[in-house]
Amino acid sequence: MTKSRARWVGVEFQPDLTHPQKPVRLGLVLHEVKETGESSFVVIGRMPLLDSRPKEFEHTSRIVMEVASKWVDVMVKQALEGGADNDLFSRLADLWHWNLYLTTPASIKIPARTTLDDQAKALFRRFVGEPFAMPSKPKAPRHGRRVSTPTTLPDDMPPAWLLEVMQRSLGVSAGG
Repeated sequence: MTKSRARWVGVEFQPDLTHPQKPVRLGLVLHEVKETGESSFVVIGRMPLLDSRPKEFEHTSRIVMEVASKWVDVMVKQALEGGADNDLFSRLADLWHWNLYLTTPASIKIPARTTLDDQAKALFRRFVGEPFAMPSKPKAPRHGRRVSTPTTLPDDMPPAWLLEVMQRSLGVSAGG
């Protein structure tokens, strides 16, 4: 079995820099480097919806809300720009250091037979304090049966948050 090392950082959001309050924990970045030098990462988190703000974002400006509502996609793109030879967390911390920022990196061991996604979901639960549960999709209607359209969101659909997980490979570093 290939040995690997992994580190992760939390992603937090400070809604108001002029009157700081307890930060909102949005998600995390998990980075794994295998003994072969192959490097992969997962960005997992919740993003506030612009038109249905969570209570933590009630007084946040629209510009700052737009950043928070797209952080997973933007962070993945920025992570991919540096390639496998650069320190992922240092690079991201240089880019994200105002309202949305990274916590101090921590090392972990990923148990055998555990996927990077599963490990990220377990860390998300521990860091954010709630499970990372994607809403279930409604079953497709069978032909000839009438299906009513629900007027409210299902109980497992977060009304003010979008949940997303993205995994990417950074390739192999020259030192690997």
